[in-house]
Amino acid sequence: MKGTKEACSTGHCGACSVLVDGRLTRSCVTLVRRLDGKTVETIENAPNDTMLQVIQHSFLDVGAVQCGFCTPGMVMATKALLLHHPAPTEPEICDGLKNNYCRCTGYVKIIEAVKLAAARLRGEDPDIDSFRSHESTVIVVGENQVVPEITGSAVGKSVWDVDGMDKTGGKLKFCDDYTAEDIGADTLLHGAFVWAPAPHARINAVDYSAAEQAEGVVRIVTAADVPGMNKVGTWTPEQPVFCTDEVRFLGDHLALVVADTVAHARAAVKLVKIDYEELPGIYTMADGYRKNSFIVHTGRVSGDVEQAKQQTDIVKLNVSKDIEPQEHACMEPVSAIGMVQDDKTILYSCTQAPFEIRSMLAKILDKPEEDIRVIVTPLGGGFGKKCDSFLEAPAVVAAHACGKPVKITLTRKEDLLLTTKRHGYHTDYEIGFTPDGKFQYLDCRMFSDGGPYECESYGTLMTGALMSGGPYIIPNVKVEGSAIRNNNLQGGAFRGYGINQAAISIETAMDMMAEKLDIDPFELRRRNAVYPGATSVGGEVLKYSMGMMDTINQCEKSLRKALKGIRRTVSQGQQGARLGHGLGIQECRRRQRVFSPMTVRAG
Repeated sequence: MKGTKEACSTGHCGACSVLVDGRLTRSCVTLVRRLDGKTVETIENAPNDTMLQVIQHSFLDVGAVQCGFCTPGMVMATKALLLHHPAPTEPEICDGLKNNYCRCTGYVKIIEAVKLAAARLRGEDPDIDSFRSHESTVIVVGENQVVPEITGSAVGKSVWDVDGMDKTGGKLKFCDDYTAEDIGADTLLHGAFVWAPAPHARINAVDYSAAEQAEGVVRIVTAADVPGMNKVGTWTPEQPVFCTDEVRFLGDHLALVVADTVAHARAAVKLVKIDYEELPGIYTMADGYRKNSFIVHTGRVSGDVEQAKQQTDIVKLNVSKDIEPQEHACMEPVSAIGMVQDDKTILYSCTQAPFEIRSMLAKILDKPEEDIRVIVTPLGGGFGKKCDSFLEAPAVVAAHACGKPVKITLTRKEDLLLTTKRHGYHTDYEIGFTPDGKFQYLDCRMFSDGGPYECESYGTLMTGALMSGGPYIIPNVKVEGSAIRNNNLQGGAFRGYGINQAAISIETAMDMMAEKLDIDPFELRRRNAVYPGATSVGGEVLKYSMGMMDTINQCEKSLRKALKGIRRTVSQGQQGARLGHGLGIQECRRRQRVFSPMTVRAG
């Protein structure tokens, strides 16, 4: 049974939730001997259980299903809750699902789905829209814009996810769910990596002898087994498929131990002895800059920034930002299966970049691309993480070396080490405005924390440079971007692809300049916003409306309405206080994590 998912292996995420005698249980940390004489219910019981079917349909009706990896556990947690609370309050719903994580959906629709399911199980026939209490989506027609009539069977309508029933029923197969039978093979071997012993080290020797003799081991695959280029990389191939004499971060690997079971492969890895010398590393962007350690440079120049700085009435402002790296936190750890069939290489992988992967594999295997097929399995979350290559090359190299299909699936810890993160950034912005609020120049330097290999560092840095000035007209621009090469975890693609870090920097600078000029921040943006026919900082001539002015106006309207409501909470005696509104995590006595809105006043 593959419906119950494993995402963390430590009992934290709830993807593995089942019911034991009607009680919600995290199966990944439950010993089988504790289940003697008890009834275990998994998501596979859905076809026989009316209650589970109602919950499934409710999740789909309100759109509470996205990648689907967490959904079977969420459905089981919902059943456990409704068995004991047929008419749950919202705090009871949050408490009942507090141990079930969802990376995609954001919980709003999940809460709505639970409310809807509860009403239906009570025999009610409610209007679905009546449960959308946390949603306030409004379609706003821009000035001088006409909305065409919407026609068709799907556009403008709420429809089920095409594979929604498979997701809510645990039937959708993710890469690690695939068996030998699923891929048309007689057997399926399993691989485990021999990881780097330090973030930066010289490898003097590796002793595999004990591991080779371990139970179930078929072969230990190394760089010697790579037929062609021993490197991967989306833009520039730099990262070794298997390292030989040096490792450059903790996600590097020296070999893949292939065995008949995952347990045997991982046990054999522990028998490998590595003789190494730890080398000095670079772990901050500042240190990398001082040591001239760069992956790539890019930038953008237009106009004459230095001349603009000499204007007598120019108002200048400098701001620097440090932006931390960010983990994607996909619920599904990355997984891949390599196999050879009729002299063709077949790869099953949870990747977002199948064609780029195929191109890489052709060079690594020294085979034409038409002899390689990449089959993309459903993604249990992506967000840009799975744009880079992680397991694909080792899996297919191992399949060729062993003559049998090989699966590699990372643990959560391994996933955190090997896969890319949103780049950490340091930005230095200098902007200049006329006293009446017209943007005159942008002088910007941005540095990204790239890790040891290029991966997506060039693409994200280039995009960040192009969007460094935001959606504003700036006649004079100088942007210098550098990705720092270091021994940290690798930077890569993440939603926004470099734009987010630039947006944080330019919008902070805009707010500070508005305060310095004593101009309303919305008005300052209106005076400098791009419009049809204008040229962006990236050099693109914008031929059509992008709704910029309408967006600014709508944001101002919504924010002023929200601020008006918040300010009512300030009493007369606190009118001089500064007010902030946020969301915090409150730690309760019973170790429950409760998300609570809070108001903070600083006098």
